[in-house]
Order: sequence, then structure tokens, then C-alpha cells
Amino acid sequence: MLENRGEILKILVRSAPTNLREIRFFDEFNVSLEVLEEFLEKWRDRPALSVLTSNDIYEGEDYKNLINKYKNNGKLICRTCNVFNVLGS
Repeated sequence: MLENRGEILKILVRSAPTNLREIRFFDEFNVSLEVLEEFLEKWRDRPALSVLTSNDIYEGEDYKNLINKYKNNGKLICRTCNVFNVLGS
């Protein structure tokens, strides 16, 4: 099932309209660190995107470290552990 979620993110990167400004990961929509990092890397050439989640998995240390990595690179602004913005170029 996690593979399908990764595919959804790949489709978003390829096909989302340029005016897409927000996506929401609710309930059981979680992705591995690798899939999340791949998504963040591929999104960097697109406009800024708000990502909202309600899953506690994103509050884990590994996920926080990944979010901070992109925050420090200027690609991500973390408002809370569960709401963050991906910055495009």
C-alpha cells in the first residue's frame, strides 16, 4: 500500500496544475522517509506548496530531521510538526 502512496506523490509532481497550493495527508496517508524526500526534491522547481498532515508519523525524529533539512535549505518552512510549506524556486 505504501508504494501506491509514493506513486500518488509522483503523479502530483508530474501532473498537478501550477496553481496547486495545498495538499493534505490525513489519517492513514503516510509515506516513508525516502518517498517524502524524493517528493520534496522533485517539487523544488514548482511553486510553493502547503502540506498539511494529521498522522503522528510525521512527528517522529527522523521525519523532523528531514523536514529541518529542507527548511535549512530554504525549500521548506515548518510552521508546526504537522503543517509545513514546500517552497519552489
